[in-house]
Amino acid sequence: MTERKGDVRPADPPPADLVVHKSTRECPMIQPHPRAICGIVQLREATQARADAERRRARDQSGG
Repeated sequence: MTERKGDVRPADPPPADLVVHKSTRECPMIQPHPRAICGIVQLREATQARADAERRRARDQSGG
């Protein structure tokens, strides 16, 4: 695979307990950091938990 000029790719993937991403409002860190302190991961997990709870509530109300 050829890389375009400006592509930046890590040599080795980070360990499973670390995340790497572009800087965002939710988490400005760009260096590998633990999932437990990442604002993006926390937001995604909270959103998923709310969606799961809503699905369970809808399923329970429909009797399914």
